[in-house]
Amino acid sequence: MKITLDPNLERALLRAEAEGVVNTDIVDSKELSKKGKAVHDAITHLLKKGAKPPLHPASIALTAHSLSGFPKSSADSYLKSFREFQTGEEIATILQTAREKAALVDVINQAGEQLASGVLNVSDLSRSLDFGSTTRSGHNFESLSKRVGDKFTKPPSGHDIVSLPEISKATNGLAGIWVVGGEPGLGKSTLALQIALDVAREVPAAYIDIDGTGEAYFIDRLRSIYGNDIGRFKKATKSFFYRESIDDLDQLTTSGSFKAPGLIIVDSIQTLPVNFKYSKEAMDNWLRRFKLLSQRGYAMLLISEKSRAQYGSAELGGYKGTGDIEYSGTLCAHVLADDDNDDLLKFIIVKNRHGPRKGHIVNLIRDSEKTFWFAEENVRSYVDRSKKKR
Repeated sequence: MKITLDPNLERALLRAEAEGVVNTDIVDSKELSKKGKAVHDAITHLLKKGAKPPLHPASIALTAHSLSGFPKSSADSYLKSFREFQTGEEIATILQTAREKAALVDVINQAGEQLASGVLNVSDLSRSLDFGSTTRSGHNFESLSKRVGDKFTKPPSGHDIVSLPEISKATNGLAGIWVVGGEPGLGKSTLALQIALDVAREVPAAYIDIDGTGEAYFIDRLRSIYGNDIGRFKKATKSFFYRESIDDLDQLTTSGSFKAPGLIIVDSIQTLPVNFKYSKEAMDNWLRRFKLLSQRGYAMLLISEKSRAQYGSAELGGYKGTGDIEYSGTLCAHVLADDDNDDLLKFIIVKNRHGPRKGHIVNLIRDSEKTFWFAEENVRSYVDRSKKKR
């Protein structure tokens, strides 16, 4: 949802950008005045070139003049007005509130028009509520030859999952939107927690536990993983965030402490807040929001239950009541129980957009020393061991 920012909100937001309080990608330049856009572009340019916040007003003014021809005297005057608009990370919440208010006004207007016509169009109302998009326009259109230049860059890869090297290798790392499905109680949440802790070594990771485990039990799982060592726990969770609600997702992803790249885990998508009557449209809205976040540089890991009819099997359409999830996923996988070993899960990939392999990739075995942790077992060695039992 695009709005025109109030002048005071614009100044406070740009000051927060210059001071490094919020990430520059929470701002859409279409929401800014001409002066605001010039300053925003200057701040973004300086930060991308490696400048460290807080940025000096004179540097911003010179950059704005250099990039867009913005008169330095006008830039100086505009930047001086920042002094009375100091805020903290709550500026992201204020911005989101303004967008939400504009979205609600738009919905009310559309609902009035639909009421007058007697025709309900839920998709139009849903699009009005799909605020917070960071899609940008105005990119230069260049041929691939020009964009690549004289040599290829390093091949893209996702976040490495150190404790699960075979899965990392098969998928080319965690990137885009991952969907992991399985029957209740198998260990999907344990696997997601392990992945989150691995990724949090390098980038921030947020675990959104709308399935209802509870923070106290969650911390107890981490205590078990780190052997009651509070020092190891604190070190491992410096960039690890836990939420019991997804309501503050926009505020989380616009705060200075959770900038992209990062990982967001949603456990589980069947418990996302939706209107039951229009659950399909609501789920599509959630998927669009997750797609936008992935385009901003956040990896998404979505935990899903399976349809009862799909218990014991691994198929692309086997996720419970989610409609188009299989089309949205960059990687879709299932964990299946083993008939002979309760501590073993089969990790089966049914869609792999970024990696070379599909099928039964690896077995996951509960770690004997860590209750909430898996170790990988090569599939071939497992088959060989089964033959020996016979």
